[in-house]
Parts: sequence; C-alpha cells; structure tokens
Amino acid sequence: MKYFDKREKILIGITFGISLLYVFTVSHIDCNTITMWGYDLLKTIFDGSVSRYPEYTHEMHYLPNNYSLFDNLITATFLLPVFLVEFFAGIAINSVVYDIWFKVLIIAVHIIDIIILYKLLDMLKFDQAKKIKGIILYMLSSVVCIGVVGKGQVDIFTVTFIMLGAICFIREKYIYMSILLGLAFLTKPFALLVIAPFYLLAISRFRERVFLYGIISVIPYVLDYTVTRIIMPGYAEMKALNAEIYKEAEGSSRIEELFSVRINSVYVFIAIVLIICFIAFRKGKNHEIGLKDYLFYPTLMYIAYGIFVAPSCNWFITIIPALIIMGLSFKKEEDFELLYFGCNMGVIVYIIFSERFFRPGIKYTFLNLLGLDNGPSFIYESLSDNRKMFLIIGATIYLICMLIICAVYYIEKSNYYKPKLTNREAAKWYKNTCFYIQFIPVISYLIMNYVTITNV
Repeated sequence: MKYFDKREKILIGITFGISLLYVFTVSHIDCNTITMWGYDLLKTIFDGSVSRYPEYTHEMHYLPNNYSLFDNLITATFLLPVFLVEFFAGIAINSVVYDIWFKVLIIAVHIIDIIILYKLLDMLKFDQAKKIKGIILYMLSSVVCIGVVGKGQVDIFTVTFIMLGAICFIREKYIYMSILLGLAFLTKPFALLVIAPFYLLAISRFRERVFLYGIISVIPYVLDYTVTRIIMPGYAEMKALNAEIYKEAEGSSRIEELFSVRINSVYVFIAIVLIICFIAFRKGKNHEIGLKDYLFYPTLMYIAYGIFVAPSCNWFITIIPALIIMGLSFKKEEDFELLYFGCNMGVIVYIIFSERFFRPGIKYTFLNLLGLDNGPSFIYESLSDNRKMFLIIGATIYLICMLIICAVYYIEKSNYYKPKLTNREAAKWYKNTCFYIQFIPVISYLIMNYVTITNV
C-alpha cells in the first residue's frame, strides 16, 4: 500500500477499531453452530469415527450439518490448536472459547479482504483518496460488520475468493481465476449468482474456452461432493434433514423459495434470471462488454434474489465490493454515499426485527464468559407488535438502495448519458456530511448492543 497521510491513518484506525469491536464483542448463534460443526469434525477424526460425522452433528446439536466439507475443514483446521489443548490436557473447554478463537480467523480474513479490495481498486486505476474511501466504506458496511464479521459467517471466505478471482481475471490468469471462482461456489452456492452471468459476459474474452473455465470452476464442488459421499455416506441424508428443519421453521424450503413469487403463470425470479443471462450472453457473444457490465449484471442478479426470493443480508457481502467500485465511479460521490447510508440503515432495521431475540449480541463472546448477556432492546420491545412490517421496511430500504446504486452507475457509464456541464459542485460541508454519516449505522448498533447488556 502507498503512503497514507495522518487523516487517512486516523480514519482507517477508527474504522478498523469498529471491526475489532464487532469481532470480539458481537457474535451470534450461527457462529456457535459453525464452530461446533468444526469441533465435531475434529472429534470424529480423533475418535476414528469420521464416517459418522454428519449423524454426530445431528445427535449433538439437533441441527444436521449442511455446509461443504471444505467449509468445515477450514473451521476445524483453525480450531485445532485449542482442540489439542483440550484433547491432551483432558479438560473440557467452554464452547465460547472456541467461538472467540474462530473469530480470530474471521478478523484475519477480514484484514486480507481489505488488502485485496485496496489492490483491486488500484488495478482499476482509482486514485489514492478513492482507494482509502473504498476500504473505509467496506469496513463500515452493515452487511460486513454485523451480518458477517459480527455473526461469524463463512460468507467472508466467499468474497475473498470472488475478489481474488477478479484480480486473476484482470491479470489474465484464467486457470487460477476459474479455481478461485469454484472455491467461492463451494464455500457458499449463492456465489453462482455472480459466477453464471460473469462467464456469459466473459464469452467476449474467452470465446469457446469459456466451457473449459466453467468446467474447472465446477471441479472443486465435484471433488468435495465425491470425497464427502465416500467417507461420510450419511451426509446427503442429514443435509436433506436440515432442509426439512428449515422448511418447518420458515414455511418453505430453499428450492421452493425460488418459485415463491409468481405473476399469473410466470415465476418472477426465474424470469429475471433468464432475462439477465440472455442479455449477458448476447453482450458477451457480440463483444459489447465493458467494466460496467461485469459489475452491473452479477450484482443485479444478487439483488433480484434478495427482492424476489430471500433477503438474508449476510449473503450480500459478495457484492459489496462491486457496489463500492460502482459508487466510487459516480459523477457525484455524495449521491452514492447517501444511498450507501440508506442501505446500511436498512440492514440494521432488518436484522433487529427479523432476528428478534437471536439478533447478533454479546452472547458467545468473552463478555458472555463474564456472566453477561443482552436483555430486551427498547427499540424492538416498543415496536414488536409491528415486527413484520418493520423487517420488510428494512429489507426494502437496503435492497432498493442497492438497486438504485446499480441503476445510476449503469446510466452514467452508458454512451447516451450526457451530464450537463453547468452542474454546480455540492458544498464541501455537504460532501463531508455524506461521508461521515457512514459511521452512524454500525456505531449505533454497537451502542444498542452495549446498553442492553445485563447479568445472566
């Protein structure tokens, strides 16, 4: 990284300090579940019963494992030092200790992602000020802070592989790119929403080789699936049981959610997927491709999924770098920052009212070891009668703000867009305000988290 001036160092330091607070003072039941799945894998390996790993996770936690073996190996490998202490010392270590240790991995990957994003912005020829702003905005994303870093979600690996794949694409290292995109898909299948339109657009560059690179991207998944079926025969059955449990809780399965919105005889999301894929294919085939297309169409696919299928915010970390790149390209960055602020506030509203009593908090953190937990939130308690309405409002705000960012970017980058030369620059105080309000959402959630602390 290039030299940072004093102001940049202070802003980065404050922003990274917020990330650290989310790592070590915010957690979630999902983090505990992921960690215990990794612990269970180590337990069955050391007991010589790894073939029963899927059944074991169900017996121990009543929730079968539906993550890939690759995901669980990442978790298990990082937990190994703590597990070895427990194993050889013959002591039982509190599961919260494992959760805290797993969060060390999360912050390490988070730092790597920040460095990768900075490098990506540099390769796209952004100036120093915009590169610094880009990584700050990434760290201040509510999706990143709360939905992934706070919750301890493995989606953080997905965005790592996607960004590394983008760098390899720019450097024309296509085999590495294909493998990295395959690992992104293996980590979280939702990455397909980015990968599919990307490959269709990339026909412009790859031509018939697109089939080769597509096959390479499928190989990690096939290998993981094959190895899992061989050494863990019960995995498919347990994964299906997980889907049944999800359906009982939510009313529909993941597959059924794809077909949940229909207009007459047309499934809306499927229709949008077909439209986006055809446009991407046509543009790729006709060599009508620019940077704006690689950013716009994969991001649009993700947003369509959020609007018409399911809006779980942690999945959207995959497109946060693309949104930032688009936003930094706005003619007026303050317009992007207002939309970005709206998106982050919408995420917080959605999390508060959708997660309810299981919202990310101090449980499963070191504060929990001290006998503390979160009590009821005044915001939730006072508005709980309209919980569903508010979570829908939150989802609407953050998804539509994302959509507007995409629309404005694409319009401004289109050939027919001709901005007026007489446009006056916004006042400096207004520009500064639009930037500094980005700190409000994630800091507000931390404050809410701390003021609700109570003794267990």
